[in-house]
Order: sequence, then structure tokens, then C-alpha cells
Amino acid sequence: MYNIAGTKFKYHRGNEPDVDPEYLSANGPTTETVYVSVLSQSMSDMPEILYEFYMPHSAEGVGKEEVYRWEAGTWGDCSRHCNTGDRQRAVRCLNNEGSEVDADLCDESTKPEANESCNTQACQASWYVGFWDKCLVDCGEGEQERTVFCQQEHEPDIYVMVEDSLCQDNPRPRSNRPCDTGVPCPEPQVSAYTASEVSPEESDDSEVSELESESDVSSPSSEDSDADSEIGLTSEWDVSDLLPEPKPEKLVRSSGLYPAIKAEPAVWDLGPWSAVSVLT
Repeated sequence: MYNIAGTKFKYHRGNEPDVDPEYLSANGPTTETVYVSVLSQSMSDMPEILYEFYMPHSAEGVGKEEVYRWEAGTWGDCSRHCNTGDRQRAVRCLNNEGSEVDADLCDESTKPEANESCNTQACQASWYVGFWDKCLVDCGEGEQERTVFCQQEHEPDIYVMVEDSLCQDNPRPRSNRPCDTGVPCPEPQVSAYTASEVSPEESDDSEVSELESESDVSSPSSEDSDADSEIGLTSEWDVSDLLPEPKPEKLVRSSGLYPAIKAEPAVWDLGPWSAVSVLT
């Protein structure tokens, strides 16, 4: 831009004469005569010079200097609702009549900002609530869970997990709840015999009888017994320590190749009955 004759001239250096010619323009009005000089490198290749100008409808305004000013439009929407976005607006250069002209005619140092930051506050944290998982049981009533945590937007569409205290403005959604599979659970299987059908006396008698039967089968012959006597063994010995809580009247003796045990007189100590064991 050049200040000439009371107005600003704009010079454009063209690349091709027929397509993008070189030119000099000004919106005027001028306050003095303007001379245009052209320097040619060859007399045989003189450039073609074209010019045009406008005259006012009346003498009024002749010699009055043109004034150019900036006009700024309204701000557009912010690009983000939090964590600093940006917004834009249109800025135009106008002449005295309010018509838009080339921006180079206005003073660049007074040009209003066309961009600015907006919504610089931090994003508000919110609860992330996932989908409910399937019921934790295969039948009947149970419980199902879902993921719940406090999150905050860090970048556009990028969220990070933060402390739950930042989400205290809103109640925390529940992360578990009862559920019903709708499938009935099978009835429990009950044994054919119950504890009440077997008395403690019958249980003890059956245990002792079983032990007596085993003793009869494993008893050695009289010849084996005589041989045992010669080497210091006896055919009779006290097996009360091997029986599960025997009674005096149910004491079982068996013969076998075992060392003789001299038992001291003892007194039976009878405790309470134990739980009944059921043989199925």
C-alpha cells in the first residue's frame, strides 16, 4: 500500500499479462494529479496500458479524503463447552459509504481480533454408568452388577477417571441390584434314610457286630496259637483301644500274632452320644 495524492494505492504484480496483469488501484478520491510511469525493457515490446476512473455525481465531496474503518461481526459458537475452546467472527474493512473494500486499505494496527479463546473453565465431572451384567446365578434370585465411576473430560471426547468427590453434586448411581433369572432351581435330593430312623443302640450294635465278624474270619488256628506260646506270644489280647468308643459289655477279643499286653484295671468313662452316622 502506498499513500499517494491523498489516498492509498495498492500495487499488484501480475504473473502473466493476459491472465494476471500487473495493475495499480486506489479507491480515491485524489487531491492532486497522478502520473503513471511505465518502464519497458524493450521498445519493440511496449506494454498495453489501460486505465479507468470514476467521477462523483456532483462537485460535493471532491477533494474530501476517504476514511476506512474496521467493522467486526458477532462471535460464533465456542468450539468446546469447557477446557478452553475458540470462537471466530468476521472482520471487514469499510469505506465512508459502508461498502466493503480491500482489507489493505484499513489500518492493520487497529484491526479487531477475529479469533479468541472461550470457555476456559474446567469440565464438570460426571458419573459414568455401564450396562448391567448378567445375573450372577443360573437359577432363582441373585444379584447383578455394573461399572460406575466418576469421570471428567480431558480432551474432546477423551475422558479420564477422577476422584468420586468431584461428582458429589449428583447422587452416585447404584452398582448392584437384585435380579431374577426366571429359571426355578431344582429341589434338593433327600436320602432314603433319615437320622431318626436309626437308634443309637442299633448303630452301636451294628458296628460291634461287624468288628466281631471280621475277628472271626481272621482268627488263627490252634496250631498257630501253640506256636505263638513257644515264642512268648499269646493268643488273647485286649483290643479295646482299637474299637471306636466300645462299651464294657461289647468288648471284643481276638487272637493273633501280637505281643501280650498286661492291662491295668481301668474304669470306663462314658461320654454323651455322638451324632448318628447313617450307612446308605
